[in-house]
This record gives sequence, structure tokens and C-alpha cells, in this order.
Amino acid sequence: MVARRSRPKSRSPRKGQLASSAPTRLLQILVVDDHPIVREGVIRTIEREKDMAVCGEAASASEAIAILEKETCDLAIVDISIEGRSGIDLIKEMRSRRMDCPVLVLT
Repeated sequence: MVARRSRPKSRSPRKGQLASSAPTRLLQILVVDDHPIVREGVIRTIEREKDMAVCGEAASASEAIAILEKETCDLAIVDISIEGRSGIDLIKEMRSRRMDCPVLVLT
């Protein structure tokens, strides 16, 4: 289980937009997958985006729940098949604990 913290990054305005002095809040994403190479690939893809950051990574449902109890996540990317339980079971547990984080399921 790894919790990650990123500094807010300011974002360059797109063509036709005015520059803002306030940094854009990064979308905080939890990545849950029991395959380290897949998890790392998803994390690297997220970290290339200027408006996203990884707030944690987990290889199992229990690790994911532990992170969600401590971190504020805007999105959880969950593999449908994870160590010990299914991703669907993890989502059910998140909902039963009133963890209202949106979930994107990978398969």
C-alpha cells in the first residue's frame, strides 16, 4: 500500500483562455491492481496529465480500503480481478462504508 502526495501544479492556459494565478486543483486518483506492471503503467499514464495525480496505489481490496479511509480520492481505478477478492466486492464494500468515490473498473 502506497499513498502518494503531489503538489498542485499550475496549468498553462489553452489557446483563447486567460491565465489564472491560482493553481488548478489536481484530480486525486487511487489505482487498485494486483499486477505491479499494470499498476505502474496506469500510474505513469496518470502522472503525464497536468490536472491529475495519484493519491495512492493498492494491490488488494484491504490496501485500497485503508488508503480510502485516510485519503480524499476523486476517482478509484479498480481492476475487476484483484488479490483475494473481486473488484466488484471492493466496490460493494466502499459503498457499504459510504465511500462515495467514483469508480472506473478495468478488466
